[in-house]
Amino acid sequence: MQNRVPGAAGLWQFMPFTARKYGLEVSYWIDERFLPEKATPAAIKYLSDLYKWFGDWHLALAAYNRGENGLGRDIEFTHSTDFMTLAQRNALPKETHHYVPKFMACVLIGENPKNYGFNPNYEQPEPYDIVWLERDLDLGIAAKCAGTTKETIQQL
Repeated sequence: MQNRVPGAAGLWQFMPFTARKYGLEVSYWIDERFLPEKATPAAIKYLSDLYKWFGDWHLALAAYNRGENGLGRDIEFTHSTDFMTLAQRNALPKETHHYVPKFMACVLIGENPKNYGFNPNYEQPEPYDIVWLERDLDLGIAAKCAGTTKETIQQL
């Protein structure tokens, strides 16, 4: 997969610099921000670090969205380490202001969707194998060897 995404990308919306800082490869040939089995542990570590730095989950989530330096400037500007105060003083970008409550709402709904009028029908994931290669391999060749199509491999 060629790296064509300079900004936030993947399930956890990592920026390239932060992804690399947390052990993900982001290069011309591969972008591990799109690999949930690698990006999820990196996101957990990053959120844990943000919580340690800011001492509050609301601020950790705001920093995840805004960036720790941006949130640090917002805190310095308002002289407040309270998320609600930052939001009420319009110190946060609109996206960050809304990100934290949306994230929290998703957690609440995910914990008990039926309480909120959702009746999810969970499907079994498509079975697949993960294979780590020593070097790059053309997907067309891999598809031919596996008896499938390049499109199927890309979808997986």
